[in-house]
Amino acid sequence: MVAVVVVILVLVLGSLAPRPEFVAASSHPGIEILSDQWEIHFPDAITFSLAIESDAPIKQVRLNYRNATDGPLTYSYAPFEPGEPVQNVTASFRLSTTGSRYLPPGTVIQYRYVIDDVLGNRLETPSKAIEYTDIRFNWKSTEAGLVTLMHHDISQSRVDALARELKPELYRVQRLLELNSNEPVTGFLYNGFDEAIPAFPYQSNTITEEQVFHGFAYPASNVFLGIRLDRGLIVHEASHLLLRQRLGPSSTTIPSWLDEGFASHMEPNSRPYSGISLAPTSPPLRLMSGVSGSPQDIYQFYAKSESVISYLIEKYGEESFQQFIASLSRSVAVEEALTITYGFDIDELDLLWSESSHGILSTGSERVSTGPPSVLLYLDTWLFGGLILLAVAAVAVRYVWGKLNPPMYNEDGWDDELDEVLEDYDERS
Repeated sequence: MVAVVVVILVLVLGSLAPRPEFVAASSHPGIEILSDQWEIHFPDAITFSLAIESDAPIKQVRLNYRNATDGPLTYSYAPFEPGEPVQNVTASFRLSTTGSRYLPPGTVIQYRYVIDDVLGNRLETPSKAIEYTDIRFNWKSTEAGLVTLMHHDISQSRVDALARELKPELYRVQRLLELNSNEPVTGFLYNGFDEAIPAFPYQSNTITEEQVFHGFAYPASNVFLGIRLDRGLIVHEASHLLLRQRLGPSSTTIPSWLDEGFASHMEPNSRPYSGISLAPTSPPLRLMSGVSGSPQDIYQFYAKSESVISYLIEKYGEESFQQFIASLSRSVAVEEALTITYGFDIDELDLLWSESSHGILSTGSERVSTGPPSVLLYLDTWLFGGLILLAVAAVAVRYVWGKLNPPMYNEDGWDDELDEVLEDYDERS
């Protein structure tokens, strides 16, 4: 929701006991690093602590850090406390990993320090890596073709069986994308929502309570998070990452209907609804650049996105879709890539799709989305069911009453009052 971050991984998320890590000390004429320590406080932060000894007073300590895959370089000046003598200092810094600075488990952060003293001497430390980990669980890894699955407290035989099923599905994604080589993809699978919530990015209370999203993909790190050994979920999230790898860093920003639609289309046993079924209740494709709204809006979004991509691939063939993706990888805008490949723009695609019967034709009783059913969906059923029970109860009560108190019948031999009750029920149903 559907639908959007980080890299080669280790995960073992540390909310319980922060674990300090040390790297070897380094030095520069006049400046020496005595210790370089960091601690993970999952899911809130990573803290850094640097002890320095110098011949001259330290002027400033700067921490440079970035996502180890392709994140931009970020820096911060770390506050420090002078020791005795003043040339001995301990600098500290807190890197938030939640909220607007959320980092998923599996992120690898590269960092280094730049230290200056008052005499103009500078020490730049070698780049080092931190693996943002989750130590609540004893994680195990299992290779599933293009993806490494991280799991815990699950029978290895179950995971191995799933891995065998996943391999052909993932290679099918790779083949369609014409992805000749791929960067390592890792998926962390939690056993339920309760243990996954601290690892997931914040969603609204409604989205969280209704458990709308079961997984999240982070292309910047080639990591995805998911719940349970769900083959469809794993293929869906991995498809996000493989698509972004195929598009490359120079590609245009793609709308969510394309991203989520492709991932949904690649799920095993995908059964999209037809355009004819969805068009009357779905938003225009041009307005579907992002996923938002109520749970029902999100389910509708995913249903239409999957249907549109399935329509493009099934109607015009895989080769045309591959040419479309190739154009996007060359930084061609989506609208222009559609026109070059298919000869129509987004609005024309929307119209053609809305008239297509490709996919499942929805009947009046079928749901458009795969989300939890709305209470209103069953309101008519409840009303009719209640009326039936009411009528049966009325007949039973009248029957018993009649046995105890013989009724006065009309000339047709029927109780007028009971006749009125049944007529009223017939009118309502």
